[in-house]
Amino acid sequence: MLRRRWAIAGGLVVAAVVLALVLWPSSHPELDPDRAERVTLYSIDFRFLEKPEQLPDTGEVIYGCPVLGKVEVTDVEQRRQLLDALKSAIARGEGGQYACYWPRHALRVESDGRTTDYVICFQCHNYKKYVDGRSITGSTISESAAPLFNKLLEDAGIPIVPRMH
Repeated sequence: MLRRRWAIAGGLVVAAVVLALVLWPSSHPELDPDRAERVTLYSIDFRFLEKPEQLPDTGEVIYGCPVLGKVEVTDVEQRRQLLDALKSAIARGEGGQYACYWPRHALRVESDGRTTDYVICFQCHNYKKYVDGRSITGSTISESAAPLFNKLLEDAGIPIVPRMH
């Protein structure tokens, strides 16, 4: 009898977890390719975060970093791949973080009247998320999306700051 109660209780727990995962809203709903109205990938130069007085005039700055170039991702399949890659990289966030936070990439997603920016340092496995210019969160990220980000920028002829050692 006791064994049967445990089996029922275990089944209910599993069902509750599955239901919560299905119904719980994503912490990154803007990364849904069907909701994103505009997606822009940036190459940024982190080297001026600590010395803003030396900031070069590239014409655009995002969160203290000069923009080296950007590409709007209009191809539906490329957009889906990019957003899925970012979601996966966030979900697979590396356990160990490094302290550098030298972001070379930023991804801007415009959806539902909001602008969400992800400023990413794949080298130290950290990212920061901003909504409408306000810092919302930051956490770890895996490097799994970096090759796709780099390829899209390189294909557009946009330079990327090399990795630091």
